[in-house]
Amino acid sequence: MNQKQKGERRREQILAAALGVFSEHGYEKTSIARICEAVGVARGTLYQYFRDKQAVFQALVDEQAKLIVEFAQAFDLESADAPSPEQILYERHLLIFELVQENQDLFRLMVREARARHPETEDKVRATQRSILRAMASELEAGHRAGLYDCPSPEFTAAYLFGGILEIVEWNLFITERPLPPDALAREVTQLQLRVLQRDQHGEPQSGRLHEADEVEA
Repeated sequence: MNQKQKGERRREQILAAALGVFSEHGYEKTSIARICEAVGVARGTLYQYFRDKQAVFQALVDEQAKLIVEFAQAFDLESADAPSPEQILYERHLLIFELVQENQDLFRLMVREARARHPETEDKVRATQRSILRAMASELEAGHRAGLYDCPSPEFTAAYLFGGILEIVEWNLFITERPLPPDALAREVTQLQLRVLQRDQHGEPQSGRLHEADEVEA
């Protein structure tokens, strides 16, 4: 292992330890001393990688943003070989909720702390949200043109749907005493979104094929 690889590994160790400390104590009660104790390094070593506590927190926010933006790429619903809207929505939601489950400490930290901290952190969170909303709006607009969605206001609808996903994540992490597994969350959210996005010839909400499949299995 060369010096650069050792440095990258040490940085990852610091961030992993810091995540646990922030999650347990919150931002205000977390100190550089606590992070150093958790990772087992001296202050001087930590300061080689991060200038202060805010820089450590910002790096964790950046890490979360990279994870989320991976799922913000829009599908071309006007393509002849595009998957069905139900399949696209379900698979994306499943990936999101699996990501949350695998990184619960990080998402708990983001929900509780990130928006209330430094302007730089707030800017990063907002930039991530804008990136996701642009991709969602683009996909909804393409679906509307293709006749797959009834969505004349894609930007507004994207904001509505995205806000709902955030609320579901928070509900599943903090509120309910019986959190749902990722596949159940993905199925429920997909059905709700299809009811918003799809209408039949009489203007009535569509239930979506995933729900029909459930009834057949039952």
